[in-house]
Amino acid sequence: MTELSDKKIWLYGLLIACPQGKPLSDCPLEKYRIGSDKDRLTTLENFTEEQVEEIIKLHNQCLLRRV
Repeated sequence: MTELSDKKIWLYGLLIACPQGKPLSDCPLEKYRIGSDKDRLTTLENFTEEQVEEIIKLHNQCLLRRV
């Protein structure tokens, strides 16, 4: 197992569930939430830093849309 960055550790929470309770229909993370914990961890390990940054950006935009 590789060492995970702080951002990837934080991102793991988003792969488990939407922090807003119900994800929007266009949430790109929904496809990962249906997998097992092991599947999510493997996916997370394989994300590039660019992918991590993009997901965080999309998450922040989603939060802003909801306020």
